[in-house]
This record gives sequence, structure tokens and C-alpha cells, in this order.
Amino acid sequence: NQDLKALVPISVGTLSTEYLFSVMKGHGPLIESIGVGSTVKGIRLEQLKELPIPLPPLEEQKRIAGILNEQMAAVEEAKKAAQERLEAMKALPAAYLREVFPSSEDELPEGWKWVKLGDVCEKVGSGSTPRGGQSVYKASGTPFIRSQNVLMNSFTSEGLVHITEATHTAMSNTTVQSEDVLLNITGASIGR
Repeated sequence: NQDLKALVPISVGTLSTEYLFSVMKGHGPLIESIGVGSTVKGIRLEQLKELPIPLPPLEEQKRIAGILNEQMAAVEEAKKAAQERLEAMKALPAAYLREVFPSSEDELPEGWKWVKLGDVCEKVGSGSTPRGGQSVYKASGTPFIRSQNVLMNSFTSEGLVHITEATHTAMSNTTVQSEDVLLNITGASIGR
């Protein structure tokens, strides 16, 4: 692949590959800033060869690379722990709601009764995708809500697409009204 560049030290005794790897990661923003291309940005080999890097003695390179490896491992560990805490935090609302609302095995408080969702909702239905899939999405028109726009307890317009009025009219039974409750029912986003 022409977009993949290999960096091979001239001498193992001059340049530590671990040090070179760390230096190049640090130069990532610089390399990206000088990259050119409309579809995929790339850097020419000549530009890469002219990129200045600091070169301490080999033993210092190894020491720096070792410290950076330890620090990066600690950062990754901290990121993993933060992600685990975030996942635990996301689970809290569901756990709280399970505590508040009874399950079907529980005895209901006085005045409460079990009913079917279809008996208390005017409509329980599912959305649809317009014929043609992504090819019918437009930059403007009627907003078309997809599962990725429905988050846990919120809505995001990020990634919101639009459809023509004609497509909207053809799908009128899936129009969202004020006070509608949207719930993802399939895939990785189920329950949002």
C-alpha cells in the first residue's frame, strides 16, 4: 500500500525502534498537518525523510522509550478503569428503575393494576427505512430519525438525515408526534 511507510533504522546501534516509534507517535499531528489529499491525506516519502527528530545517545533512547512505554501502559489502564466506571454508571439508572417499579411477580400497591401496553397506548409500532436506503437521504427536507439518534433518556441530532416530502408522505404511519416515546428494539442499541 502506497500510504504505508516503513521506517527501518540504518543501524541497530544508532536508533532504537521503540524510541523511533514513540517519536513518530508524538509527531502524528505534525505529519497530519503536512499531509495532502482530498479523499485520504498522505505524506510524500521525501517529506517524511526530511522530518527532523531528536536523537539522543542509544542508551538514553532506550531509557526514554522504557519510561514512555510504562506511562502509556498506565494511561491505557486508567482509560480502561474509567470506561469500566462509565459502564457501571450507565447501569445505575436501570438498577434504580428496577427497584422503583415492580416486576410481574411482585404484589402491586393498592390501587395499581397490571395492564397490557397496547391497552394504554394509542399506537405501538415500529419505524421503517425508506426504499433505497441511504441513497434517499438528503441534506435538507423532513428530518428522518434513525436508531443512532435515540440515546438513553435523550435524543441527538448528530448524524440526523433528511428525506424528501414525497418519501415522508409515503411513510406517514411512522411520523413521530410530540410526547411520543421512542425505544430502540433491535441491535446493539436495544433498550435505548
